[in-house]
This record gives sequence, C-alpha cells and structure tokens, in this order.
Amino acid sequence: MSPEGFFRELFAKAEITIDGDQAWDPQVRDPRVYARMLRGGTIGFGEAYMEGWIDCERMDVMVERAYRANLPAKCRFGPRSSKRSS
Repeated sequence: MSPEGFFRELFAKAEITIDGDQAWDPQVRDPRVYARMLRGGTIGFGEAYMEGWIDCERMDVMVERAYRANLPAKCRFGPRSSKRSS
C-alpha cells in the first residue's frame, strides 16, 4: 500500500476524507506530505501544515475527530511521533 493509501484509510476511520468537501477534510497541496507524516508522525503533520503542504479549513474539528478515533496511537512508527510516557 502506498503512503497516500495508508493515510486515506487511516483518516477514514475518523470520517475524515483527504481532499474531501467537508470543512474538516484536509486538502493536500504537496504530495510529499505523506512521506513527511510517515517519518515524523504528528510532528511531521504539523511541520507539513506549517510549510503549506496540507491545509484544513476547520483544523480544530479534524484534530478532534482524529483524537476521538485514536488515530495517533494507530500510527506510531516515525522517530518523532508523539509518545506519552507513563
């Protein structure tokens, strides 16, 4: 599966559609975003957002949906993923 396919399936678990038409659906401006998220996890997503590679009209709603669906825990593979220590 491609990195794009992986993230499309992952986000769909939270009813988020990449390049969809809802305000909380992220719009990919640069396809390098997928590799960035694979390498960096949530930090990589944030960096890509800051660089304009991905945009979202209602980022607050998208993030809430992602966390309610526990998406960050389902993709802890990047060296810079946000991991909580207990």
